[in-house]
Amino acid sequence: MINNNIVYLNQHPYISDDVHIEMNEDPFPHIIINNLFKENIYEMISSRFMEMIGRTKSYKDLPGAVHDYAAYIYGLKREDCNYGYDFFVDDIWKNFNMATFGVLLNKYIAMSAHWHEAPAKPGFIHNDYNICSVIDDGAKDYTLTGNCYYSDDTATMTPQAQKIARSIAMLYYLNNESDHPSDGGTSIYGNYKFHSKIKDIPPKNNSIFVFAVQPNSYHGFTGANFNRSAIVQWFHSSPAYMVSKYKKLMKEKYIQYGSGFERWQPKETIWDIRNDPEYKKYFKNQNLTLEQLLNS
Repeated sequence: MINNNIVYLNQHPYISDDVHIEMNEDPFPHIIINNLFKENIYEMISSRFMEMIGRTKSYKDLPGAVHDYAAYIYGLKREDCNYGYDFFVDDIWKNFNMATFGVLLNKYIAMSAHWHEAPAKPGFIHNDYNICSVIDDGAKDYTLTGNCYYSDDTATMTPQAQKIARSIAMLYYLNNESDHPSDGGTSIYGNYKFHSKIKDIPPKNNSIFVFAVQPNSYHGFTGANFNRSAIVQWFHSSPAYMVSKYKKLMKEKYIQYGSGFERWQPKETIWDIRNDPEYKKYFKNQNLTLEQLLNS
């Protein structure tokens, strides 16, 4: 159940006076917030975007790429989180999302600038329901991912890393030229097939699309006939918590696709969820593997 917490969000000084929220429960919980920032904040964020994109190259050409996604992706560092970008790591934004979607979040945040050069073909369908890796840097407020190989859900590739699970995702749209509702945004699907498309979320400037990451949160880049820009962010939770919260949906996905989580490295053995420090918190008196939990 989505809760409307826009009054709480309005406490942040960057939020515009005419902010508006749309709430949707199907096919998975998601919201759209229009007119998110005041004009001067939007301009400040927009003006820095392409400078960050200029620091990277197409994702498919980067070391460790796990698919042929052609977007230019720059992972923000702590020193980038200023001049408007500090909003996305602020406690008000984090607490707003926890209360809106009823999800417990930890301190780990993934945030990146995404730019698609036109013409850009539609992206692959995925649900973001992944186990990821991060190194704890000891910070008390937040830790950005990117200090180790993030796209690792195995036990062996990054053994020193802590495992986290994506739990809330967001796309903030900026610097976009098209007003066409089915061009450049994010498509929502019923499954992994393109013919299952349900609707498109348009890339309206100064709007943000936020959704609860679940085993059925199927979505993908719509494709664009203009140079499309977005800030992409994930909040995270413990993998054990996510299994506990979405076990029924995970079972359905496991039966259909052979995996409860969406895999980064499907040919490698998945990290053992019993190694999660919070495992006993959610599965008392149990010592079951993920496969056993989903079969129980």
